Amino acid sequence: MEVKLGVASSPHVGEDVRRHYGEVYGEMLRELGVSLAESSDLAVVVVLTGGAKEEVLSQAASYNVLLAWPHYNSLPSVLEAAAALRGGGRYAKLLALLAPLASPSELLLRALRLISLKKTGIPKFGVVGRSNKWLVASGLGGGAPRRSRCRWRRTWRA
Repeated sequence: MEVKLGVASSPHVGEDVRRHYGEVYGEMLRELGVSLAESSDLAVVVVLTGGAKEEVLSQAASYNVLLAWPHYNSLPSVLEAAAALRGGGRYAKLLALLAPLASPSELLLRALRLISLKKTGIPKFGVVGRSNKWLVASGLGGGAPRRSRCRWRRTWRA
């Protein structure tokens, strides 16, 4: 799977810091077996600080995984950017990490698998055979399920 990696932050964060985070998270993605590409319809954007909504939107693709942590207002910035992406008709999955430079390993792989399923289309399921009487939800063709009676007794006195 090929993804476009982006790093977003407020304007006061230096380019060397952004480059460092890009290199670290790029290596983490390669260790997970994910290929990096210059352009893709799937983007992984690491949000370093608050005030990065516009930069996230400029680096976003059709399908997006946004990485954030509870420090430096990263998480509120990602929430705002995710709402804007969804409002524009794009897919946004937020992954909250414990700290900066924390590995998103299993969470990110699950999100990427989900996105690959969404890109290929929602799987369709069908009913094969007749419904079973012993299953509650199998009463597809036969009337409404029977109501059970419940009797309450007063066991205490005021």
